Amino acid sequence: MSQRKSSPRHSTTQRLTQSLQQVYQTVLTALTLPLRRSGVHLVTLALVLLTISLLINFGGQVLQATRLETRRTNLATEVAQIEAENRDLQGAVEYAESNANVERVAREQLGYTRAGETVLLPQFPAATPTPTAAPPEVLPPQAREPNWRQWWGAVFPPSSRE
Repeated sequence: MSQRKSSPRHSTTQRLTQSLQQVYQTVLTALTLPLRRSGVHLVTLALVLLTISLLINFGGQVLQATRLETRRTNLATEVAQIEAENRDLQGAVEYAESNANVERVAREQLGYTRAGETVLLPQFPAATPTPTAAPPEVLPPQAREPNWRQWWGAVFPPSSRE
């Protein structure tokens, strides 16, 4: 009979150990629960920040694309204007080098003619001087009062000076 009965002291120790283990598990669970929640919050926060960053970057790219499109439109308009001016200048060069222009310049500026053509130069009769009437007699200028005195007289009549 060497079976031992558990003493009240031993059973109290076991119960106390079990109670401490339960408290430890409860505290451990309570401590890890906020950590798990805060981990979820951290991941959510990181995703929100990443989304905001991507939206800002996307907005910047949209603005840059708008500016580039405006610049492309302006440059296309400028290219069209330059091409039109180039066509006009090319037409002017072709006309300047044409035989018709060379002949026009030779006739108008240099007085050349084609073989067999006769140049008619009109001659106007010499203008005869017409007698003119004698110029009217010029009277000597009268001494005039200076302009400032005339204005002074207009603003302050002589009767108010006295």
